[in-house]
Amino acid sequence: AFTPDGNLIVSPIDASPSVWNLKDIEQPLATFADQSYTICAQVSADGNWLAQSLQGGAVLLRRIQDGVPLEKAFELKVQNSAVFSFAFSPDCKLLAAAGIFGEIHLFSVPEHNSAPTLIGEIRSSTRAIHAMAFSPDGRLLATGHSEGDVRVWNVKQSLAGQKAVTQVFGHSDTIEALKFNPGGGQFASASLDGKVILWNVAL
Repeated sequence: AFTPDGNLIVSPIDASPSVWNLKDIEQPLATFADQSYTICAQVSADGNWLAQSLQGGAVLLRRIQDGVPLEKAFELKVQNSAVFSFAFSPDCKLLAAAGIFGEIHLFSVPEHNSAPTLIGEIRSSTRAIHAMAFSPDGRLLATGHSEGDVRVWNVKQSLAGQKAVTQVFGHSDTIEALKFNPGGGQFASASLDGKVILWNVAL
């Protein structure tokens, strides 16, 4: 995971996540003794938070201070699932964490050093989610699944129990990346099948 300014990268090394300055890669800026490999990581758009999913099931949220994530981490409660994908909302107030069984946990991101709280769960399917992206206004959340389909959710309505507002098919393998355009009227999906597809959002 890169920081928004592109100067730092978080990567697992010898089972411990490390933070590297790309302008000086001789030594890491920080190394965390998490005792487990990082499955995925995401830095918030404001550069203040680092979310990590670790082998073994732990899900951590770390504050970034002066450009470097702190050793202290909040552990997020994600029941019975390894997290394969994260997405921060554009205003950085929500964190979506998606699991191997297709569930999406939504957490409020604290403004300072208070603990994050679980605000709800969206049950998408029984298939693993490998990619997620919020629309620029934060209203929609796109999820990419292991069987190649993409679902788009109205976050507020889905937390109240409503199903995905749309589901699109076009890939034959796992979705690995999703991205909305700046206007929010389109999003792109990239898959292990080697295709990138641009979709219109008419919701």
